[in-house]
Amino acid sequence: MSKYQLNTNEIMVKEYTSGSHIVGNKHLSGELVLTNRNLVWVNVGMFGSVKGIDTFNLRDIKVFDDKVQIKLSGIDDSHLDIYFKNHVETFSFIDRKEATNWANEINHVITDSDEDIIAPETHVIPGEHFLREP
Repeated sequence: MSKYQLNTNEIMVKEYTSGSHIVGNKHLSGELVLTNRNLVWVNVGMFGSVKGIDTFNLRDIKVFDDKVQIKLSGIDDSHLDIYFKNHVETFSFIDRKEATNWANEINHVITDSDEDIIAPETHVIPGEHFLREP
């Protein structure tokens, strides 16, 4: 369970306990929490102590054409670049699937839409369409 204390008007939507927040050249270990109002980064020290909490209001994330402005980045697409009105925040996940799930969930909370903004990765064998029956 996260070390973040919810406000009375907040509901926990999603939590990720093994990510990192990329700030410049530093990868800060900790927990990422998505609530109905905020995206929260809890910077956790080596022995589990809280070193700091950064709260990002969901209203400050840019939205265009009813889609939040988030993109996958990193060599293996396991990072999320989230575009806020005045800055960009980058978070790292274990893999592309987890980053995609987070991007889509943030979009769902902000836009109240069931539409995914990033399609789940599909594994297709090259040339598979030639093998199918007509």
